[in-house]
Amino acid sequence: MTLPPVAASLGGVEVRGPARQRLRTVLRWGLAARCTADVAGTCVVTASVNAATGRALGLRAKRDRRTTPVYFARGTARVSAYGNVALRLRLTNVARRALAARRLPFRSAVRLWAVVAASGVREAAATTIVLQRRG
Repeated sequence: MTLPPVAASLGGVEVRGPARQRLRTVLRWGLAARCTADVAGTCVVTASVNAATGRALGLRAKRDRRTTPVYFARGTARVSAYGNVALRLRLTNVARRALAARRLPFRSAVRLWAVVAASGVREAAATTIVLQRRG
């Protein structure tokens, strides 16, 4: 049995994704992301945009529509200790229809949130990517 590196912090979580993702690919396969964790557990990654961007894209928040971020995609995968896992975030049906109806080019910042739950401990991390539709 090998011991983990001393410098690694227990419960560290990181989420990454390609800096830019094209809408056509996202509609077909989902948002791409990679979750890395120091502990074994379930990594849940959700994608959100701020309220103003959500309204512009035709997405709606469930609560206060002026300030609540709009969550529109989610993916779950098991990650091993000191390992990483690639996953695709599945879009909600409402988001898939709204984004497929967009005809004009756009670029919007998408926030990826990762939460790893392992034996009662929850660790979180976030990063931002760009979703775009070319003209």
